[in-house]
Amino acid sequence: MSIEAMLRRDAQALVWSMNDAEKQQLRDEIFPAGDASDSSAAGRFGSLQAAGPDSGQGLSEREEAVAVSGGDHTVLDRYREEGVRHAASARRAAELLELIGDDESAGRWWRTAARLGDPDAIDYVDAFLGTPPNHGALAPQRTEGR
Repeated sequence: MSIEAMLRRDAQALVWSMNDAEKQQLRDEIFPAGDASDSSAAGRFGSLQAAGPDSGQGLSEREEAVAVSGGDHTVLDRYREEGVRHAASARRAAELLELIGDDESAGRWWRTAARLGDPDAIDYVDAFLGTPPNHGALAPQRTEGR
């Protein structure tokens, strides 16, 4: 992976993890008021969004985590439905499952995300699960009640 690709991936991960106030603070630091480049730069930067999947619920990553931790699995179910086809959704399902302590299911979703080509998932599977992503990994089955 090139340095530029790694920097882009890391920047996207940073944006994904930021809440709206943090994004605004970053915009303000990069494009201070009165900056001559403010109008053109704000147009490019003003629509800063998470690089990851959208749950369709209009929630930040942190709000999703709080909802899932509190027992509301609507967001998690959405990611699992999309995760069969989209690597980023499969990775987010894995992250949320880890958050609620379902490590077995999370491992299956990490492998699915890796098999679908998510670079972070590929690294995670290699480093933490020790199983190549194409080594018999099947798409996780949806579990009722989760």
